[in-house]
Amino acid sequence: MHFFNPAHVMKLVEIIPGLETSQETIDDVVMFTESLRKIAVVVQECPGFLVNRLLMPYLNEATCCLQEGAATATDIDATVVEFGMPMGPFTLMDMLGIDVCQYVGDYLYAEYGPRMAPAPLFYKLVEAGRLGEKAGKGFYGYGGETDRPVRDMIAAFGRDPKSEFSVERVMYPLINEAVLAVQEHIAAIHDVDMAMIAGAGMSYGGERKGPLAIADEIGLDVVLDGLNDFFAKYGERFRPARLLRTKVRAGHLGVKARRGFHEYA
Repeated sequence: MHFFNPAHVMKLVEIIPGLETSQETIDDVVMFTESLRKIAVVVQECPGFLVNRLLMPYLNEATCCLQEGAATATDIDATVVEFGMPMGPFTLMDMLGIDVCQYVGDYLYAEYGPRMAPAPLFYKLVEAGRLGEKAGKGFYGYGGETDRPVRDMIAAFGRDPKSEFSVERVMYPLINEAVLAVQEHIAAIHDVDMAMIAGAGMSYGGERKGPLAIADEIGLDVVLDGLNDFFAKYGERFRPARLLRTKVRAGHLGVKARRGFHEYA
């Protein structure tokens, strides 16, 4: 059972069966979770489980945008909140702990390869002791601290003139990872969306929606075109999932086609 922090507030619990876990045990754990008034989502074992696996490409891409000078942390956070997340990526990472984010990023990179390659800025922040709220300084400064040292780190990397920030650049890797999770049978489509709603507070257009429902709303062809453009510009971490390509080829484009990852009347 994987509870979310803070456990007494967050509704989601990921249930991860082992190779020899019986269906009876899974059912018992789901029932126990529901008795705690939590939302149970069964997730097949994989590095990062489900929610953390989906969040890390999004957090990493936001950090890449910041490192490259494409936008400020404040602007990125504000844009992502306007999109539908309850808080921006840098506010979230400061809350979680940047050392924790670096550790998770390193682990997922070791397991999944180049698409999870961590932004070097993570290491600079950890080396400088800017671990987030718990240290009084992270991407942002707290109390008497400021973010000036972070701005100096970014300046030392040098502005990448080819780098551009957009909400699609940070959200599409999350959507793509959600498609990969379905493709790999890590979780059912409904459970992927429910996990991101209950575990990350995800919404879109003023409604609580998960990444696959959001992709349907945007249009799977639009998401695929965006990922292809980012892949050509930024490389491997934007390679579109095969299942997304298959859906688009089949005309399952989302809401406008009445069929995507979900079906619509």
